[in-house]
Amino acid sequence: MNFSKTSFCASFWCSLLFLGVILACGPMGESLEGPDRLDVSHNVLVFEDPDETKKLQIINTSNYPVNWSLESLSEDVLVSPFGGILAANGVQEVDVRWLSVGSDGALRSELLILKSGNTVAREIEVRILAPQAGRWMLEDEILDAVYDPNLNRIWALASNRRLLMMDPDGKNLQTIVLEIQGSKLSIDATGNRILVGHESAFSYLELPTGQLIQRKSVPFPIHDLLLGSNDWVYITDSQQQHSHIYAVNLQGSEADYAYNARIYSNANISMHPSGEYLLLASTSTMPDDVYKFKIEGGWPRLLYDSPYHGDHRFGGKVWFDRTGTRFFTRTGNVHQFSEEQVWDLRYVTKFPGSTPFVTVIPGKRKPLIYTVRDENIDRMFLSNIQPSFTVFNASDYRQELNVTLPRQSRMVNGEVQYYHTEIPFAFVNSQEDKMYLIEKGRNQENNRFSWSILTVPIN
Repeated sequence: MNFSKTSFCASFWCSLLFLGVILACGPMGESLEGPDRLDVSHNVLVFEDPDETKKLQIINTSNYPVNWSLESLSEDVLVSPFGGILAANGVQEVDVRWLSVGSDGALRSELLILKSGNTVAREIEVRILAPQAGRWMLEDEILDAVYDPNLNRIWALASNRRLLMMDPDGKNLQTIVLEIQGSKLSIDATGNRILVGHESAFSYLELPTGQLIQRKSVPFPIHDLLLGSNDWVYITDSQQQHSHIYAVNLQGSEADYAYNARIYSNANISMHPSGEYLLLASTSTMPDDVYKFKIEGGWPRLLYDSPYHGDHRFGGKVWFDRTGTRFFTRTGNVHQFSEEQVWDLRYVTKFPGSTPFVTVIPGKRKPLIYTVRDENIDRMFLSNIQPSFTVFNASDYRQELNVTLPRQSRMVNGEVQYYHTEIPFAFVNSQEDKMYLIEKGRNQENNRFSWSILTVPIN
């Protein structure tokens, strides 16, 4: 038999090619388990909620079955199923969930290892932002809020014509849809009635149903309103210069300006614990002032304003102590409250520190004063200094506790963003062992806001 040189070379190279295929594929009937033959739908799995389950797809890109396994490097991350044989060009869907993420507000990141046989094919990062203990994220913008100590509930006005009843401990929320958008709230001492201020009207509602009892219009835009214990409503208007206080009798037809008592505009109203006096603190004029009214038969009668005109700033808001003999201003000044004009509204002392108060809440069970301070109240250009929760001794105003409040943190597009938080509203529960702070968070660009309730224990 004769073979040409050409035939011999062709036969030789075909034999080598056949041998290479066999070596590459392994023994007959076995699959090739190279790591390049397995792919995944996500290299990073980002969890927004600790209770959610994410789907991960494992993809066999080869024409052969592959023996696969998925291992978690943390006991806090569970995968199911965690292994098997994946058919040629097949897809296997795996459930991934967190068993525990902690509650420290930190970013948790763990790895899942996908193997083809004993060879690592892929590493998948599993990422979640652990919720901060005591923080309840809200979906609504909050315009105003009041606290009902009878049921330990916060009533809040949202920007979408909704009145919210919120249980800050159980994190439960109930909604009442309003006919008209509200901007201000005031609740009576029993928690059975609430006043909702609109642009130039108010609604008087039964709680907790939200049933309308009556609605009245007023002849001006409302700045602040207060529901008195005498079934009268007191309202100040939003004006650029001078304005008045307006009084409405809910049990009758009386409604008018209070003896034409002119005050500086945009005044916030505070009622004395006795229910017999009002203090109105102006907000939009300098020097700011405070005005004292006596309530006689429901009508507020102007007595006089403070003796100071720029010496001791009031900051547009005041709060009474539990005895009613002193009141505190937003700027931290302490003033006397007396029946005798010679002693009345006089400066006494000042709380230590210079940061303005968001709120001042005198304790009823304990001889303490609970406050929230925020340096950004009077600033045109906001700083990144976080507000603080501060407790003072009620007798000598000595500081007992000071806690810088933690920033909000959110997961946005897989990355953690930290928000500076402002505290528009704060309340102490009736047991005085917790403080509820409604937070408005803003990111560094100041164009994204996030609302939440932060519960701070009081030790």
